[in-house]
Amino acid sequence: PERYYSKYEILRDEGIDYKGKTLYPIRALVDVTRNGSARDVVVAKAGERGGYVEDENNLSHYGACWIYPDAKVYGGSRVDGDAQVYRSADVECCVVKDTAVVDQHSQVKDSTISDHALVSGSAIHSRVCGKARIYDVAYVEDSVIRDRAIVEDTAIVRGSQVSGNARVKGFAIVKDDSYIYGDADVKDNAIVTNGRIHDNAVIKDRAEVEYSEVMASAVVKDNAKVINCAVIGF
Repeated sequence: PERYYSKYEILRDEGIDYKGKTLYPIRALVDVTRNGSARDVVVAKAGERGGYVEDENNLSHYGACWIYPDAKVYGGSRVDGDAQVYRSADVECCVVKDTAVVDQHSQVKDSTISDHALVSGSAIHSRVCGKARIYDVAYVEDSVIRDRAIVEDTAIVRGSQVSGNARVKGFAIVKDDSYIYGDADVKDNAIVTNGRIHDNAVIKDRAEVEYSEVMASAVVKDNAKVINCAVIGF
């Protein structure tokens, strides 16, 4: 659609070299606001500088979406809707939309961050949606994190899906086409490889689950290893 106004300008004479690309800072031309519960919230005031973009396609002129100082959005990325990209975040080849937030110091690449999702760790080649959260220095790659799922601490999720109210935390590793869902909890130093962990199941301590399903209220703990079987808790 035709654009009737510009909410920011690109400062073309202040470009920086970043990962082989030239990025430019932005500056708000109008107050950028979003609707709050009681009153409009000012995201950026007219004249305030924002982060860096490669070109105008990286940040929509519609909605309250904004890129904050020191954040970098480039490589065909698009920030749209009311999405926010905070200080020092690195967003490459991504879509960040709706009311999603990419928090400070995050790294997001080849991913879609949407709905009410929050990323404050790393998401690579992944989709984060619903009210999912990636916290701390957690790392997510080639995965889907959705609904109200949480990946936090120094947890790693690779090639898997975490959904529902499930949590992956501590030093846990979830990998190789695993599905963690329902109210399941994978934590401590646990490792799940090609597993199905769901309902209220808990995998903790240094337990390992491989090619298995753990369900209901089952708890796999200590140094237990579960391989090629099903565990049902009552």
